[in-house]
Amino acid sequence: MGNIVEMKDEKYGLKDYNGNYLLDLIYDSVSEYNIPNIVKVRQNNKCGLLNLETQTFLIEPIFEDIFKIDDNGFIKVKYNSKYGFIDIDEKWLIEPKFEFNFSFIQFLMLLMIWIMILYLYILIHFGD
Repeated sequence: MGNIVEMKDEKYGLKDYNGNYLLDLIYDSVSEYNIPNIVKVRQNNKCGLLNLETQTFLIEPIFEDIFKIDDNGFIKVKYNSKYGFIDIDEKWLIEPKFEFNFSFIQFLMLLMIWIMILYLYILIHFGD
């Protein structure tokens, strides 16, 4: 990140190495994210992604947690105690219906296994 996280009165902000504030001390936490110039912030116990250059939210702080973006551009999020996936525009790719934590690839593998089992069931019970 190349910046300094600062804390005062249990609120976090961000300074550059010259001591200039990039983010005011208003967040519950500030941490690096795997996109340049984007930080993960927690505010009022909700997570979002903030663009340091524009000082605007890329993803509004409405999630319980946000995980790193994967190579396909999918972002795993925790929302209402369930996991799902969004894209960078906050559109749901997979609604938060799952109570377990998994990657998008793991989800696709589970879906493929389920489809194969269903196919075998249909073949066995309804086949020629």
